[in-house]
Amino acid sequence: MSKATPKVLIADDDEDSRRLLCEVLEANGYEVGAVSDGRAARETLNRDGGYGIVIADLRMPNESGPGDGIGQRAWSSRVAREAISAI
Repeated sequence: MSKATPKVLIADDDEDSRRLLCEVLEANGYEVGAVSDGRAARETLNRDGGYGIVIADLRMPNESGPGDGIGQRAWSSRVAREAISAI
């Protein structure tokens, strides 16, 4: 993919879902990072502002998706340009 392709962060506590999303996105040329809980997602976003898309589970340990800690902190800090919530 071109340099315009955004880097994607997957935040999901379900290992199978995380792995599947990573495989599909990587097969389509995306650079993908993955974490297993909300706190790790927030820390990753704060440390690495290069993510353009975040796909976050709505219910995870240690902060959940956009309605909880990740949404109130990372999203509002504009670390990610787009946020997608997955069930």
